[in-house]
Amino acid sequence: PRVTKSGHTFTPKPTVTAEEDIAGMAKSAGVVLEKGKRYSVAMVFYVKSLRADLDNLQKTVLDGLQRGYPEWNDSQVDEITASKFKVPAGFKTVVTVREL
Repeated sequence: PRVTKSGHTFTPKPTVTAEEDIAGMAKSAGVVLEKGKRYSVAMVFYVKSLRADLDNLQKTVLDGLQRGYPEWNDSQVDEITASKFKVPAGFKTVVTVREL
């Protein structure tokens, strides 16, 4: 989230769109995230520029999963692995969620 000069917080529209896309793709792929279970999440980002912060990319994925599964919380993730690789064109993210 971002904070305005007046102290209000908001999530920028492109971030909301990315989170919604992640939620939709996870559901389409048959991902099931349940309250009370523990998970491992592996993320691989293929990006045009290595300037993208890996922690921000991870946060977008986790927030997207949480947006799609409101009963689930990213505090249920006990293990995270993430990598980013530069590619000449396009952008692709591969996410693997595993119950522990």
